Amino acid sequence: MGKSKALLLFACVSPGLVQSAWAADLYIPPPAPLPPRFEMPAQNLLGATDGYYLRGDIGVGLTQHTITSTFSLPVPDARFDSSYIGDSTFVRLGFGRQFGTWIRSDVTFEYRGSSSISATETYNQGAFFTPPSAIRSYDSYNGHISHGVFLLNGYADLGTWQRISPFVGLGVGYAMHRVPDLKDSGGVSAINSTSYGVGGFGYASATTSSSLA
Repeated sequence: MGKSKALLLFACVSPGLVQSAWAADLYIPPPAPLPPRFEMPAQNLLGATDGYYLRGDIGVGLTQHTITSTFSLPVPDARFDSSYIGDSTFVRLGFGRQFGTWIRSDVTFEYRGSSSISATETYNQGAFFTPPSAIRSYDSYNGHISHGVFLLNGYADLGTWQRISPFVGLGVGYAMHRVPDLKDSGGVSAINSTSYGVGGFGYASATTSSSLA
């Protein structure tokens, strides 16, 4: 009798053991890789795509220039033999708003630090003499220039791919330019490099001008 009960109990338990062993050996394939993810444009500090933001930039401004001069009397064959305006560092601060996902606008103020100015201008002084000669006079200019720029800007963001966020922008505003210390020293030389003496010296008072930016 005891043996019969033991055999019956084993018969009731063994199907479950077989089923558990089969389930443990079942192979489940890994999930398929996700497709490349398209990221939305960078959000503001509050994590929203519609709201206000502050911005700050620092960098180096590359300068392109054209230099001219005027004289109170006609001067023969005046020309700039060399001219230079150095690059300058800039700091820009701004306040703006994000309009939905793609459009934003801001107002910025940019200050460009002082950069050096130098130029050498020559003219044919010998043309004033009788008979004329090839003697040339020169003026050497040295000073500094700084800039301040206010701009109203608009941007269209083009999305973000691999952490790169291209955009198209347009700005219009007002620029101020300040030259605090322009100096002019002159001299005279001949075409054969023989010195004929030293010319004058002059300086300009601090000057500020403005233009469309």
